[in-house]
Amino acid sequence: MLRKLMKYEWLSTSRMMFPFYILILSVSIINGAYFRIDQTDSVFHDIITTILQGVYTIIIVASFLFVIYGTLHRFYQNIYGKEGYLYHTLPVKSWENIVSKLCISVVWLIGTVIVLGTGLSVLGLIVYPEEFIKMYRSIALYWPILVETISLKQVFFFSLEMIICVILGAILFYLKAYGAMGVGQIVTNHRILASVLFYIIFQVIENSIIFTTMSVTNLFDFFGDSTGVIEIIRGFHRLFFVYMLYVIVLSTIYFLITKYSVDKKLNL
Repeated sequence: MLRKLMKYEWLSTSRMMFPFYILILSVSIINGAYFRIDQTDSVFHDIITTILQGVYTIIIVASFLFVIYGTLHRFYQNIYGKEGYLYHTLPVKSWENIVSKLCISVVWLIGTVIVLGTGLSVLGLIVYPEEFIKMYRSIALYWPILVETISLKQVFFFSLEMIICVILGAILFYLKAYGAMGVGQIVTNHRILASVLFYIIFQVIENSIIFTTMSVTNLFDFFGDSTGVIEIIRGFHRLFFVYMLYVIVLSTIYFLITKYSVDKKLNL
């Protein structure tokens, strides 16, 4: 059933996400083509350049707001809003509803980062193709040196750990928001405002934990006394492990808060 829920969630959200991704890539190509072709020095050129740069900047900022607001709004409406009357009649468990929406939301958030990165790369490749070719040649030149210095295995695990940390960070963000909604919907009036306030409270508590931990331990303890490349890489491995453990614990707490609110404190 979880698979069916994720499929339905994917199909429902893709109708708004894919057109938005096409818009991002299209604006990147248009900006790149204009800056590449029009090299004139005139007031009209400066005005068009300013407009295009402004639009592109707005799209970059709006893309994250659009994805985050869209996915969180959909979760709230389906679980705690008017749509909940129909949604909770489905023969599925509460954790399946939460996990299905969580997985698809994380996919769209990370997908937005990838699309934005692709758009910026396309823009740069169109405007500065020579510099991009030089950059790729430099990577190809220094890659064997990097592998020889720290081994291909270390490069692989370091990259894998970074990707896992990014995914876990996205999961923590959404589960924290879900947990805040779960606590906030218990309030009789102004539930959305209460959810925002509880999210801020959760964040303050997290910051206090991080600050207390950092005041007790030294960040450089993860890297030891050596300044060698291998020891630095091992230090990052230890740091990534602690971060993963921290995120997993908090994510579990927020998930349990959300599940409890749906199972025991649902107030439609």
